[in-house]
Amino acid sequence: MKDFNFKIPQNIQFGMGSLKKLPEILAENHSDNILLVSDRGLEKIGVVKKVQDIIEAAGLKCTSYLDVVPNPTVAVVNEATALYKECGATSIVALGGGSSMDVGKAVGVLVNYGGKITDYEGNHKVPGPIVPMIAIPTTAGTGSEVTPFAVITDETTGKTYQAAPLPAFVQGIVDNGGLLKSLKARGAAK
Repeated sequence: MKDFNFKIPQNIQFGMGSLKKLPEILAENHSDNILLVSDRGLEKIGVVKKVQDIIEAAGLKCTSYLDVVPNPTVAVVNEATALYKECGATSIVALGGGSSMDVGKAVGVLVNYGGKITDYEGNHKVPGPIVPMIAIPTTAGTGSEVTPFAVITDETTGKTYQAAPLPAFVQGIVDNGGLLKSLKARGAAK
């Protein structure tokens, strides 16, 4: 397969080894202090470290939030948002499946506009762009990297919220086919 680039309106960078372009994409977004949002499973198999190393080798600061769970909760979003503020991050890299990307988008909304993520349920509730966010999908299936939606569950009520930050599309996407190929079949959607 040939490498390619297209916009929808996000910038999609796809191809074997495209992950190496991450520092360039971060620089284009004036990002020098990154919150990496991912999960313990990707940490365990070394994928998180690989991305951290690429970011840090470019002289950028990287702090990781790795407690993303499937069907992420309001509490997870609040924890990640607090860490973003605490470490002084200027952008988000969401690494993993749809849950990591949804948490990243929700953090981006709260960092720029405050309140609770449940305040943004529904279309057109987010007033403008979120902080720069780059999505690195490690699964093929959710499409969260190309949609404006973030699906978050309120663990106190059991209700699932779908925030739609329409003007807040992910600003840059790196899709590295090498990450997908390295996962076992059950790690990538069929």
